[in-house]
Amino acid sequence: MSSATTRTECLNLASHRASGLISLFAVSLVLGACARKEIPAESPSGGSDGHAESAAAEEAAAPPAGMGVASPDSVMFSYPGKPPAAMAPPPPAPAPARIELRASDATPTASSKATSAASDDATVDVAESAEEAEAPVAAKRRRRPPTLAVARPELTAGIFDDNQSFDFFQRYREQIISQQLPGLPEFGNLPAVAHASYAGAQHQRGRLDISLVIDTTGSMGDELAYLQNEFDSISGAIAKTYPNSEQRWSLIVYRDEGDDYVVRSHPFTDRLDTFQTDLSRQTFGGGGDYPEAPDQALATATQLRWRGQRDVARLLFWVADAPHHIDRATALRDAVAAAQRSDIHIYPVASSGVNELTEFTMRSAAQITHGRYVFLTDDSGVGNSHKAPTLPCYYVTTLSDAILRAVGTEMTGRVELPAPDRVVRQVGRIDAQGRCGGNHGAWAF
Repeated sequence: MSSATTRTECLNLASHRASGLISLFAVSLVLGACARKEIPAESPSGGSDGHAESAAAEEAAAPPAGMGVASPDSVMFSYPGKPPAAMAPPPPAPAPARIELRASDATPTASSKATSAASDDATVDVAESAEEAEAPVAAKRRRRPPTLAVARPELTAGIFDDNQSFDFFQRYREQIISQQLPGLPEFGNLPAVAHASYAGAQHQRGRLDISLVIDTTGSMGDELAYLQNEFDSISGAIAKTYPNSEQRWSLIVYRDEGDDYVVRSHPFTDRLDTFQTDLSRQTFGGGGDYPEAPDQALATATQLRWRGQRDVARLLFWVADAPHHIDRATALRDAVAAAQRSDIHIYPVASSGVNELTEFTMRSAAQITHGRYVFLTDDSGVGNSHKAPTLPCYYVTTLSDAILRAVGTEMTGRVELPAPDRVVRQVGRIDAQGRCGGNHGAWAF
């Protein structure tokens, strides 16, 4: 570059090189050299004398076409067919899995996701939890769940369809039955009958009836408060997605004999504000011993005035952390059978403190009625510890997301898998089709 080079020419050169190299560092070098009048003149071939190889190397290191630069700290990647997503530079070392929830919309944004993978050729005893089964046999131990930072309490949950994984479910049932647990309901051939009709029961529906059946004993305060806080958001999301669903809700709360009440029932209403008021008035207490009265609550739910038309999805969310009394096993079985006859799909929500009897009863109720087993996890850090389910693989999302996917599956007749950005944690290996690794005959639905 000659001494006669003007400042304008120098700035033009800096702009040219910056656009070609996409490097702020290169711009600073050009401008600094310009001030000292040390910029080499352009060669006829378009490269600078003595710097052609350096320029070519920097050109090769530039981002490929289609990637724009937003700022040095946040790069916007644009891929064909996908919306751009702002991505920050990776941290120097992996951080513990966290999820941050904005109070405005409670949308999870994972800053790090823990992925648990099981060996495809591992043999997993169905009596083991998925959390235990994901580790090599020689190194099995209970793992501490990832820590979450939340703007407000946000329960987390998995969901599993035992009709989609019926062979695995049958092996699980046989192993639990062999333990001869006191109070185990004898469901007989109900599971096989339910599975035989499962495929034909999956069809699109236009309207929606939901009954919320909640254990309101003293240990259920976190779950009750969550449902009270989130009902508006959940019902609003349903209305937005299915505006013609004519959604109706009913509420049943229960405790146990000797408490202030055993069962309280509120009929179906399409007035969401009325339902919210009834739900908000509920408190928790009582339940001095472990078993409660779910058999009576479920029997009451089957007697509600459900709409019986084929285009109505009938869901019953049973939120509880304790089993029935052992002398009420037959009554519990009869309530589940009544729900099956009325085509009411039970979605148990297993809360903190469930035992093997509770999990077996809940999963059986879900499978027999063509519902799905929902279970809370420790990822939220809310409440007491939660039993890891006897499953080879599953996804963890927020509970509200699991509820909305359950509704979506019932309304569309298709399995609703979680969106990748909604997954808090994955347990076990899951292939692209949703199949669990390890030849378990199970699917992460």
